[in-house]
Amino acid sequence: MVNVFSAEKLETMTDMWVCITVWNSFAIGILYFLWGMIATWRFNRHMNKKTLPLAFLSFPIIATAWGLFVGLVTGVLYAAAIAFLYVAGDFNLSWRSAAIWGSALALAHLLLSLIQTYIPIY
Repeated sequence: MVNVFSAEKLETMTDMWVCITVWNSFAIGILYFLWGMIATWRFNRHMNKKTLPLAFLSFPIIATAWGLFVGLVTGVLYAAAIAFLYVAGDFNLSWRSAAIWGSALALAHLLLSLIQTYIPIY
């Protein structure tokens, strides 16, 4: 199993792929948690604070689970392509670089979802 906090360099394509995918899932999960908190806060404000505390916490938890799933699905192909480039170029990937790649993929996912509001992408 790959330790995503290891100080050693990742050398195999599988290790790179798993590490980038995990970091991507983690970053998108955080984004979805924040979106869930904002949506719950706006809904609670709209309902004049008549919602139950359990309902207040359930939506961010469900959004986080969905974000982890989305991160796994969207990150798999991109992480494989990045790992292939590192292996083909005979480079080693550190876990910090994998975290940067995963966060960059999450940022690209965020920007694509925001741009899609204004420019429809079918």
